Amino acid sequence: MTESHPETAASPTPAVPTLDTALVTDPSAEARPDHAKSRSNRRNALKSTGPRTVDGKARVSDNARSHGFLSRHLLVEGESPAEFAALLAELVADYQPVGVVETGLVEQVAIVLWCQDP
Repeated sequence: MTESHPETAASPTPAVPTLDTALVTDPSAEARPDHAKSRSNRRNALKSTGPRTVDGKARVSDNARSHGFLSRHLLVEGESPAEFAALLAELVADYQPVGVVETGLVEQVAIVLWCQDP
C-alpha cells in the first residue's frame, strides 16, 4: 500500500475566478451597504474598452490636445502659426542663442510661454 504525500500529490487545478468571485476581495464587504454599488461599478468597468470604430478613435485622439505643454500638437486648431513664429523670433532676438543647446532652450521657453497664454 502506498502512502500519499501532500507534497507529491497532484494539487487540484485552481478554479478560474468568475465575475462574481473576482469582485469580492473583502469578505466583510457583504455587510457594507455600498457593496452592491461597488460591485456594479466594477462589473461596468470590466466592460469599458474605449472606442472601437475608426471614427470613434479619431474623435478621442484629440482629447489631450488642449493641454498644451504635454500635448503632441503645439498649435491647437484656430491658433496662428505666424503668431508662434513671431514669439519665437522675438525670443531668439532677445537671447541670441549660440549652438544647438541654447537654440533648443529658447524654443522650449517659446513653447512654455505659448502654452500658458490663455
